[in-house]
Amino acid sequence: MLEQITIVLNEREPLKQKAAEDIASALAERKITSDRPKIGPKIEQILLENESQVLVLDYVLGDYSTGLDILTKIRQKKGKPSSVPAVIFFTDEPSLDVAVEAMRLGAKNFILMDSPGALLTLVEEIERLIVQKRTERFAVVAEDLSFEDLTVNSQVARRVLQSLRELVLEGNNPLVFVGERGTGKKRWAKATFGDIGLLPVVDEIDVRFIDSNISKLFERYVTAHEQGGLYYPGALLLTHIESDETGSLLSYIERNRSLLLSKRSNGHPLCYIFATTTKPETAQAWKSLLGAGLISLPNLDGERLDDFASLIQDTIERLNQSYSSKLKPLSANEIRWLSSQKWRGNIGQLRSVVIQALTMSLEEDRPVDELLKEVFEFSDQDLQERTAYPVNEFEAARLYDATGGNIRLTAAQLGCTISTVKSILERFQSPLPKNANGNHPLDDTTRASS
Repeated sequence: MLEQITIVLNEREPLKQKAAEDIASALAERKITSDRPKIGPKIEQILLENESQVLVLDYVLGDYSTGLDILTKIRQKKGKPSSVPAVIFFTDEPSLDVAVEAMRLGAKNFILMDSPGALLTLVEEIERLIVQKRTERFAVVAEDLSFEDLTVNSQVARRVLQSLRELVLEGNNPLVFVGERGTGKKRWAKATFGDIGLLPVVDEIDVRFIDSNISKLFERYVTAHEQGGLYYPGALLLTHIESDETGSLLSYIERNRSLLLSKRSNGHPLCYIFATTTKPETAQAWKSLLGAGLISLPNLDGERLDDFASLIQDTIERLNQSYSSKLKPLSANEIRWLSSQKWRGNIGQLRSVVIQALTMSLEEDRPVDELLKEVFEFSDQDLQERTAYPVNEFEAARLYDATGGNIRLTAAQLGCTISTVKSILERFQSPLPKNANGNHPLDDTTRASS
C-alpha cells in the first residue's frame, strides 16, 4: 500500500517528537507511508493543500494554529469525500470540551496519547480509515429513488413494502423506519419520499449534531407558510433520532403537530417528517406521542436469501453507472458464498464488502473470491470488536455534554453502567459534581435506594 498519512504533532516537545517517530515507524511496518510537516506560519495552508488520506492532529500546533482551527477549515473544503482527509486527534489534551467540539466538526476519533495502547489504537484506526477512503473513491452517487428501486424478492421484504404502502395510502405522518445498522433505513425512507413525489427536495438532518434550538429545523417551512408560499410540502428526513436524549425534538413536534402535520387545502401537510432509528423503544415513543407509522426493517439473514443476488447486482450496476466501469458480475458460487455468511452489518456491510473487493480486483492481480473472503473477514472482525467494546470514549463525552452532565442518562443511552461512565469522564479529567460530603450526588442516591 502507498497510502499517504500526515502526522502533525507539536514536536517542539520531546515526548511528542518521539510519539510522531513511533507512529511513522509503526505505519512503515504496515507498508503505509507518512510525512511529518514542520509546524510554522504556513502550516494551515500546507495542510489544506495536502492530499493525504488521513491527518493525525495534535490540539496545539505551536504558536500558529490549533487542531480545531484546521478541522474547521477542512470541513469548509469543497470536494468529493475521497478528496478530503479523515482527521484523527492524537493529543495529550484531556479536555471534554475539546473532544466534543472535535467530534462536532467531523473528527473520526479522539485518542489520548497517554491512554493504554494508544499507539496501537491509532494505527488500527488509520488502517480502518484507509479501507474506508478506498471505498469512497468508488462511492455511488446519490440517486432518485422510488418503491420500484427497493430489493423485495424475499417474502419478508415484500411484507414490509406492503405495510409501508398501506401507511402511505392512509396518510401516516410521521413515518419512523426502525432497524439495526445497515438494514437500509435511509434508502427506504428516501424511496418513500420519491414515491410521494418529493425527491430531490428532502432536507436530511442528523439529529446527533443539532443544537438546542429545535425550531431552526422547521423555520423555513413555517416562514414560507406564514408568507402565503410553500404550496408544495416540505420534506424532512431525521436520522439517528435515538440521539434526541432530552426528548426536545419529539416534544417540539408534538407541541406544533397541528401546524406541521395537519393536512392543508392542497391535501398535504406543511411538512412530511420521516425518521430513522436503531432503537425500537425510540420508535414506540414517536408512535405513542405523535401517532407515527412504524416500519420495521428486517436483518439480512436466512429469511432474505432471495434478496442477495439482486442486492449484489444492484451494487455493481450502480458502480458501473457512476464511474463508467465494466466490473463483471459475481459468479453463482461467489454469490452463494456471500449469502451463507452472517452479516452483522446487514446490507451496508454486504455492499461495502462487494465494492471493496471489486475495486481491489482492479488494482491487484488476485481472484475475486479470495478478495471477497479477505475483505469480509476484515469487516466482520471490525464489527465484532465494536460489539465487544461498545462504549466509545468519544461518544460518552458527547452524550455527557448533550445531557447537561446527567450521568444516569448518559449511561442509559450508552447501554453501560454508571461506574463505566464515571471512569471514562475521569480519564478526560472532567470534574463530576460533588455534594457537601464530598460524594457524587448519584452515589448517595444509589446507596439510599439499595
